[in-house]
Amino acid sequence: MTTTGVFIAVLAAVLAAAAVLGSRNRKRERTELYARLLTEYGKRSEEPLQEEKKQKLDLLLHSADRHPAVDEITWNDLDMDRIYAGMNTCRSGAGELYLYTLLHEPARTPAGLSYPEEMTAFWSAEENAPLRTEVLAALSGTGNRGQYEGAQLRSILESAQPLSAVREMMALVFPVAAFLIMVADTRIGILLLLAALAFNIVTYFRTRSSIAGPLSAIAEMLRLADSARFLPDLSGTPAAAEYDRILALRRELAVLGRGSAILLREPGDPFRAVLDYLCMLFHLDLLMYIPVLNRAVPAAGSAETLSHLMGRLDASIAIASWRESLPVWCVPDLSTGNDSASLHVRGLIHPLLSSPVANDLDTDRPVLITGSNASGKSTFLKSCAIAALLAQTIGTVPSQSYAAPCMRIYTSMALRDSLQDGQSYFIVEILSLKRILDASAEQGPILCCIDEVLRGTGTVERIAASTEILQEMARRKVLCMAATHDGELCGLLEEYFTNYHFSEELSEGDVRFSYRLQEGPSRSRNAIRLLGQLSYDSDLVQRAEQRAQRFLKEGVWEK
Repeated sequence: MTTTGVFIAVLAAVLAAAAVLGSRNRKRERTELYARLLTEYGKRSEEPLQEEKKQKLDLLLHSADRHPAVDEITWNDLDMDRIYAGMNTCRSGAGELYLYTLLHEPARTPAGLSYPEEMTAFWSAEENAPLRTEVLAALSGTGNRGQYEGAQLRSILESAQPLSAVREMMALVFPVAAFLIMVADTRIGILLLLAALAFNIVTYFRTRSSIAGPLSAIAEMLRLADSARFLPDLSGTPAAAEYDRILALRRELAVLGRGSAILLREPGDPFRAVLDYLCMLFHLDLLMYIPVLNRAVPAAGSAETLSHLMGRLDASIAIASWRESLPVWCVPDLSTGNDSASLHVRGLIHPLLSSPVANDLDTDRPVLITGSNASGKSTFLKSCAIAALLAQTIGTVPSQSYAAPCMRIYTSMALRDSLQDGQSYFIVEILSLKRILDASAEQGPILCCIDEVLRGTGTVERIAASTEILQEMARRKVLCMAATHDGELCGLLEEYFTNYHFSEELSEGDVRFSYRLQEGPSRSRNAIRLLGQLSYDSDLVQRAEQRAQRFLKEGVWEK
């Protein structure tokens, strides 16, 4: 057998072995994936939201002139990154973005709700577990690396620099010509082949790096279309309309061509690994990139819509899974009218707590909450705001029942001074409160939760200014829920606010909190006693108590 024949035989054997091994690996991986998807359903994700992914999601969220209804202060106050991370069991980048966007855009009216309730309820049914798993397996093909929003896809593809078809064709022709010369003169043919391949390797990496963005965008489009091909038949389910549209879009993306699959090479596949070397030696993928790019530009709009629909499917299953992980949840009643703010909730818990205490609240007027530190004030405020946000986004509230109108949601809680902007804590705080007052000038009910109003200034000015700010919010029909240590506010604001409190018990050197919301203002003064319970020097505690009693009696602090 000639050298050429040996080379061809070896190459054919390597390709065949790689194809068989790759097929076996894919079958094993698919079996393992199905088992993992079944066991992971109903469990929260343990993976935190990494800063790199958050930056990517924020970039996509604010692209295409979007203006999220939930501002950054409120999102951070409510630890929504952690809530999203626990909820995010999505199998695709499209699903992750859809869910992240959904949580940032609470509906302003019941008719504006966009969460897929019928689909979510369908996936929750035990008898639909096999179909749900098939959908998740198909979505896993897209990967959670999605890094482009539809408008960005178009922009990247339209601005891509075309490659020279003649130059890339020569990268294939020269090695083939050298290979043919080997038949006549083996030594010269081998030298020419090695020279051609060396030149191809050097130019390959330089050329491929210059088109990395468009290549990645095309690969994302191909993954979307490929995953849609593996979706099970969803006709006759609540996802039937989405499924029909997905099939139509997949057909539109077929314009990319079968040969374009060479551009979609996944790591870990032996056959694809061999193909990587062939592309590097003969520029096969660069040759295919030229016609595929021309077809991909007009198909970007179809890819954008397909990404949205696939993301909607993915997010609906993630919401169903998160519901399953909660100790209690309900579908909210948002049909209570939109003229004035109110909140009626039973058995409300905070979704991030491992052993939460449930509380009830029925109110159509502002609420003032007093109590000592660590008694549960801040957690309850966050629970109420989170409940409203989840009700108006994913239709899932961690409570036994929830009824309220669609409200704009603002918080002013976990603020910090801004060194970057040169703003003190007090400046940051008053600007945060002003944004709520400014928002109240627009029509529509508002829920706002404020923790320790104006804590950044002295007692006299804090009480005076807090009284006026909270009164003004009440006059503007804002459903304000505020926590404070200033008991004086309870009397000053009783015409506008309903008083509630949290309390604690001190016994035998221990502090016990019930975390139960109780009616009326707090009557306890346990801050100084807590020092004693926590092993502070008894003389220090006694002097502090005497100083406080003298002030209460005389109204003047003793030096």
